[in-house]
Amino acid sequence: MKKGINISSYYIFLVMFLLLPSATFAYELPDTGQTTSYTDTFGEDSDYTINPQSYTLNSDGTTTDNVTGLIWQSSDDDQTYNWYEASGTPHETYNPGGTIDVCGNLGLAGYDDWRLPTEIELLGIVNHDLYDPAIDQTYFPGTNSSNFGSADGYYWSSTSAVHFYAGYQGGDVKSNYYTVRCVRGEQTNHSFIDNGDGTETDVLTELTWQQEDDILTGNCDRTLFKTWEEAIQYCEDLELPVGQSDWRLPNIKELFTKKEYLRCNFWSSTSYALSPGAAWLLLGNTLDTFSKSGEIRPPYIGALCVRGGQPDSSFSLTINEPTGGTVYGPGICCGTACEGADADCLEVYSYGEEITLSVEPDNGWKFDYWDDGIATDTNESLNIFVVGEKTITANFTYVSPGEIVDIYSTPFGSFSINYDADFTSGGGYHWVYSDYSIYKIDGSNIVLFNTPSITLAGITWKDNSLWGITRDGFLHEFNMSSGEILQTLSTGLSETGGLEWDGNNFITVSDYRGWNQDHPVERPHGDLQYLLDRSRTVDSGQAHKRDRRRIHAG
Repeated sequence: MKKGINISSYYIFLVMFLLLPSATFAYELPDTGQTTSYTDTFGEDSDYTINPQSYTLNSDGTTTDNVTGLIWQSSDDDQTYNWYEASGTPHETYNPGGTIDVCGNLGLAGYDDWRLPTEIELLGIVNHDLYDPAIDQTYFPGTNSSNFGSADGYYWSSTSAVHFYAGYQGGDVKSNYYTVRCVRGEQTNHSFIDNGDGTETDVLTELTWQQEDDILTGNCDRTLFKTWEEAIQYCEDLELPVGQSDWRLPNIKELFTKKEYLRCNFWSSTSYALSPGAAWLLLGNTLDTFSKSGEIRPPYIGALCVRGGQPDSSFSLTINEPTGGTVYGPGICCGTACEGADADCLEVYSYGEEITLSVEPDNGWKFDYWDDGIATDTNESLNIFVVGEKTITANFTYVSPGEIVDIYSTPFGSFSINYDADFTSGGGYHWVYSDYSIYKIDGSNIVLFNTPSITLAGITWKDNSLWGITRDGFLHEFNMSSGEILQTLSTGLSETGGLEWDGNNFITVSDYRGWNQDHPVERPHGDLQYLLDRSRTVDSGQAHKRDRRRIHAG
């Protein structure tokens, strides 16, 4: 049930870079992704959104977790391996000499520090609002998710495996053959400090936990037992020590960090999306699900409460002062255009804030890429989800005179180019006239717009319409729905070539030689000034002389 204000709610967008937390800040454990409500009792997983999942699908075959900073292999190699091969561990039968090391030998995106993820890291990308597969395939495409009877849904971790049909952890027979998804980034470990008041604190995440001994009167027996909703309510009502009342039932990812430190079985606040009458729990040191009503018989399931998870409120972003251009952003102006008092290469932002950086190269320079020390990106606009301190560099390159700056290829489709080809942009599209046809390019497709019955010598965009000119000097406006010609205007020119709209007039050139009817002076063939002088202003389809002789729209 949703009520009150979430302990930490942020809206997340696609980003290209992560501001990683430094060593002085708590490790952010990704949220479960569960947003569906399954009870009217406040305190279930969906009532608390802490460190919401956020990913960036990079163009180099990797996916960045914007919460943890880990960089993942986006898609597996569609092969299976035993654990010894996956981890590069020698075994006389299953990996003689350790010659196979799936992650250790991976060179994806030019990196050589790939490794098998830990159980906690691999479970961190599970989305418990989903199943078959229990992961966001936008960022992890092609994830295997065959049902539990098949090994196809298992992915190896450094100690066991996780099944991505629903997010189960297990599969610890190391001779079995499972899929591998590698990761790179700092490997973390959890440790706990006894606070001396019935609580302990995870040094890594800074979450504070109720100690198991605080709730036990003996062994893990029926005195521990609670139904799932009773466990939720117990934590919502807990005051420990007296006056400290912001306790809650942990979600399954939080609870799993305690697997090596608990003796009994405990509920999580996370429902089992595949069968909502059940909830996730930690059964010994294994993830499992059980009916929410529970049963007063083994396994007895109790409640262990947690508090915290809210991040520090703000972090600074530093831009290394660039050479060859300027970086702009909210409160940031760093580079050539912002010298002196206007320069600002550092700004402080709130946790969870999304900011956009942009670049402006100096004359004679071009933008190359962003670099945050972990990954690079070549998009001129960079979106950042703020979760910690970070320094970013914008790299520019000097362009020698006459050097080609960039070459762009059309993404899909093809057409032939002939000597009459022309190009313009407008209305959110690129337009190409070639081989007697007009093509519309929308960034992902090339579509034939029209094959007019006339031969064009140039096209341009004016206001909300596409216009073309024929070699005999006639202007044509095209219907943007049907592609048919709406109107035709005469310029009085001939042998025209090329067409532009400058905001007030159409501009073309003409290879026409002849006599001016009022001033019979023959001009040299091919003289540009003559071509411009010989242009006409078009008004309601009639040609008139003008002192400024560009072609008016009429």
